[in-house]
Amino acid sequence: MKPFRRALVTFGVVAVVLVGLPAVAHASEGLHIEAVSTYEVVPDEARVFVTVDVMAKNETPSTTRGNIRTRYFYEGFYIPIPLEAENVLALDQGRETRISFEDSEDGSFQVALVGFRANLFYNRSRSVTVTYEIPGGEPRSEDVTRVNPAFVALPLYAFGDPEKAEVRLLGLEGYEVTLDGSHLRVETDDEGREVRVDRNIVNPPEWFVWVNALNDEGLIVTDHTFANQSVRIRAWPGDDEWFDSVSDTLDLGLPALMDVIGLGWPVEETLVVTEAIAPNLFGFGGWYFVDEDEIEIGESVDRAVVLHEASHAWFNGSLFTERWIDEGLAEETASIVLREVFDEREFPQAISRQDSAAVRLNGWELPTFRTELSDAREAYGYNASWSVIHDVSREIGPEAFSDVLDYANSDRIAYIGRPDAEAWTDPDDWRRLLDLFEEVGGSETATGIFAEFVVKTNEVDELETRTEARTKYETFQKTTGRQASFLIRQSMSDWEFDDAIARMDDGLAVYDSELALIAKAADEGLTTMDVFSLDFEMTRGSFSAVSASIKQYERALDALVESEAALAVDRSRLTEVGLWRGADPGEHLQAARAAYERGDVESVTIHAALARQSLAEAETVGRQRAVYAGGAAGVLALLIVGFVIRGAVKRRRRRSRVKHLPPLDASPLVAAELSSVTSDAIDEPTVAAEPHDDGRPDAPR
Repeated sequence: MKPFRRALVTFGVVAVVLVGLPAVAHASEGLHIEAVSTYEVVPDEARVFVTVDVMAKNETPSTTRGNIRTRYFYEGFYIPIPLEAENVLALDQGRETRISFEDSEDGSFQVALVGFRANLFYNRSRSVTVTYEIPGGEPRSEDVTRVNPAFVALPLYAFGDPEKAEVRLLGLEGYEVTLDGSHLRVETDDEGREVRVDRNIVNPPEWFVWVNALNDEGLIVTDHTFANQSVRIRAWPGDDEWFDSVSDTLDLGLPALMDVIGLGWPVEETLVVTEAIAPNLFGFGGWYFVDEDEIEIGESVDRAVVLHEASHAWFNGSLFTERWIDEGLAEETASIVLREVFDEREFPQAISRQDSAAVRLNGWELPTFRTELSDAREAYGYNASWSVIHDVSREIGPEAFSDVLDYANSDRIAYIGRPDAEAWTDPDDWRRLLDLFEEVGGSETATGIFAEFVVKTNEVDELETRTEARTKYETFQKTTGRQASFLIRQSMSDWEFDDAIARMDDGLAVYDSELALIAKAADEGLTTMDVFSLDFEMTRGSFSAVSASIKQYERALDALVESEAALAVDRSRLTEVGLWRGADPGEHLQAARAAYERGDVESVTIHAALARQSLAEAETVGRQRAVYAGGAAGVLALLIVGFVIRGAVKRRRRRSRVKHLPPLDASPLVAAELSSVTSDAIDEPTVAAEPHDDGRPDAPR
């Protein structure tokens, strides 16, 4: 609210013409006023007593033109006073003087015309005192001043010439005083009273202080428990209507509000709700002091305001950074409770960018001064914020809406991976809310709504780039059938879209190499175990580890294919001999194939190498066996011949004792046995020696 502006300082300038007097020039002309405005608050009487001590001096000199001298005098001065002022009195030099009133041009105050008891001529001064009383207004009245034992709210104004004005404030001992606007110093006067003073005010018409004083001892304090939460309500004495409305609203509405929001109660100790006029005077229904967990609610009886301010226990800059998000969430959650609990139907009004007070919500800021435009812009901002949140909330539904708030509150990343969303450490701004609406809530309209009503002109390009990246992101996940890796999801969440796209391209290249591996293995009749998906999704760095793993599989598969090709070549007889009753390369190949399909690539390489090694060593082993087999066959033949000769000798010895038998023909039997023994060892049979008629064997051939 703007301060009263001083109207015309003087009125009734009269010229008196005299002849023959010399002219007098003066650098500073006009009626100069020094004034001390004293506001004394008397809570027990619910009034403020105002005294304005004025010292007026005429510094408009006489003028001379030719032989004519003109003298100027003043009949009085103007002083602005509040509309609700009572018992206005003016004393000139201690004696009552005339006073009349008229309204200001804008009707926000009245102007008192204080007359001097005698005309004030040049270089003369008069002492005038103006007194009046400001009664404390009743709750919910149009008067701006409130005075009671618990609470004082009043505006202070300055009167006088630049650097000649002083304002004093008395009577607030025991009150906790908050001053908004200009500055007042605390002093002690001659009577030992606490006085707040500002002297030598440079620009009195613009000087303004709003006094907000609270005396806890004067409040009617009651402690309550709503939804198992401690709430203290502090009301003005005698305002039972406000107290009953607030306590009833919190009793029924606070549990419902907690259910709608879906988060734990954020106030650690006691939530304090205090009746105050200050929010109303600045155009608000109430406000929430985050550090103190205290709500000041205007004296109006309005459930929507109570629930809106209570929701700021959650939505106060700690969940999201932008003002419009906090206000939109507060409006939406409060309206849901109003509909569900109190059957009060409240919805946002339709919004349009063509509205004369329209502002992009990311550019909607708390006004420094209150004007007609600021009031209109505030109304638009609150309604538009609510409309944006309401439209998306209605689309995704209450459960998803609670999930969005839960993710924001628990600081989890919007782009969810596996097994759960990682921590989020960056600020929760409008970008994060948009990501949460779409990734967690599943909204399909949020981007369009944000583009139309939220983002500023210099942020439009970000949304367009984001749309391209999200299209790539969806394609990436559909193509791979997997969640994106952490770095991709982090880049998307950070709105570092160039990085995200580059990482997705890297991931797709790795995925293509995986598909090539799977196809190559399938050509060999092998199934590639899915050992890459988890690493693909869970990697917290680049895809280099996944790529290295695929290359390891490729090398193992190449080794297996190479070994199978080697074993498929026709083998020599010596190689077959070398493999007889030895390691079977085919068994190693089967072991390698089994190892591949169970994902044991190290065993694949080992068994493939063993298969090739067995094959390579088989021919050497075959030659060795052939040599060993030839030597063994010779020894065996000698043993057999020896046994044959020995038998012949024994038979000769028996000839003298037994009947003569036909001669032994051992050649067929020996040949058959030798053939049987050696045929398993070498390719060509060795012929056993046949004995001569004299019983001596021939040398082997």
